[in-house]
Amino acid sequence: MTMYSSSTVANMIELLESTSASSAGNIAEQLQRRLDDHREWGKQGVATLRADDARKIAAVLDWHKRRLRNGGVVGVKC
Repeated sequence: MTMYSSSTVANMIELLESTSASSAGNIAEQLQRRLDDHREWGKQGVATLRADDARKIAAVLDWHKRRLRNGGVVGVKC
């Protein structure tokens, strides 16, 4: 398993934030897969993300889900 770089994570987060809610599905799915991989590999003691990057991904995915529920309206991110 590969360790994802902070710059890659930051670029994907920026892309998700700047893409309309209806068009951001693939980006969100990629971020979710990376977070899921990190959690699964973490059970075996292998980190695939830095802890702060994992938290950033989780926060932006929560924000994206709220954005979808609100009809694509972009609110204040946490």
